[in-house]
Amino acid sequence: MGERGGGDLPDSDSTRPGCGDVWRDEERRLTLVVRLLAVAFLVCIAVSWRLWISERLYPLVPLCGLVPAFFAPLDRAILLLLVGLLAGLAAAPRSSRFAIALVGLVAVLFAQDQSRLWPSFYEFFLLLVIVLSWRPQDAAHESHRLLTAMRFVVAAVYFWSGVQKLTPHFVHEEFAWFIRPLTDRVPFAVPGLPFLAVAAAIGETLLGLGLLSHRFRRFALLEALAMHAIIFFCIGPLRGDWNDAAWLWSLASALLAWLLFHDAPPFSFRTMFAGPWPARVPRALAVALVGAAPLLNNVNRWDSALSFNVYTGNVTAAVVVMPAGLANRLPPEMAAHVGIQGAAAVLDVNAWARAEFNGGAYPEERVFRAVFRTVCGLVQDPDLRLVIVEKATWFSPKTQRIESCGAD
Repeated sequence: MGERGGGDLPDSDSTRPGCGDVWRDEERRLTLVVRLLAVAFLVCIAVSWRLWISERLYPLVPLCGLVPAFFAPLDRAILLLLVGLLAGLAAAPRSSRFAIALVGLVAVLFAQDQSRLWPSFYEFFLLLVIVLSWRPQDAAHESHRLLTAMRFVVAAVYFWSGVQKLTPHFVHEEFAWFIRPLTDRVPFAVPGLPFLAVAAAIGETLLGLGLLSHRFRRFALLEALAMHAIIFFCIGPLRGDWNDAAWLWSLASALLAWLLFHDAPPFSFRTMFAGPWPARVPRALAVALVGAAPLLNNVNRWDSALSFNVYTGNVTAAVVVMPAGLANRLPPEMAAHVGIQGAAAVLDVNAWARAEFNGGAYPEERVFRAVFRTVCGLVQDPDLRLVIVEKATWFSPKTQRIESCGAD
């Protein structure tokens, strides 16, 4: 894909500072990308700030119990520190101190609560990890190498997001729901929705590949911008801000794709892994986590959020079911998301997470079990049940399990 022999840069004159064209200056382009990442991270935190504190009813789910919850008001002080580091990086995007401190703090916060590992924050984090190897020496070549690794990560996000949609759940269920704001505005039934769904999934998959090619990059970039415009229309303010974090991430992704790929040099794997070996480690880590690990999600051995499996109709989901009379024991913030179905009350965990964080629940069993333990502690009744529907794999359909309080 655009492999070039010899040098690291396609044209030494095209990347020389002072050319007056930001698209031909990889140093300036990287500065803009880092600023965008910091600002996008800040904006997404602004709409999901409760996700980043410990003093809340929705439970924290630490990774292997490594980082305990911060007591109040320390949790808010840590959040302010995170905001300050992001603002500092936006103002000084070449500051290695800000980048190192920010990556370290976010890693701690991820370990403290896995629910924070939304696809948006995960992608921003991995791109910032790549920035850690930005060195002032040989700045032009180093900027090009880092941007090449970032281009691979962003293209891989599109690729896997498309691959995960190649399922009957997306084709026959999720796609029709997703584009309803469009189909509801036409005075007739839109024919061939399943065929459109297949085309959308294949198109997004090819989009990721096209961004790394030289011949098809411009078309792929235009396709990406059109896709993000549709996403904004379907789940943005016109849908009642159904998921603020998702459409904000989509807008940031559109800007990121434009900054990274518009008039960019040809992609080269050789360039991505060029330079001193210590500088290659962050790039290799990010590339492995986004380029290869998502394949394991298709056999349920890697998290859906870390595989950019979003809006596919095929993620693990759960509800808490209880006798209707027990719902009045729940706090108001939970009770608002309980529906009565005959003699049963059903707590929609995903709806509660959206109300709490402006984003969906982290779709993994261990998170749903933590939520269930919280409900069990509040209601204290043996008739509570957790109904988990595990996502399908390439080799098996969705499966359902029912668990009771104290089962795990």
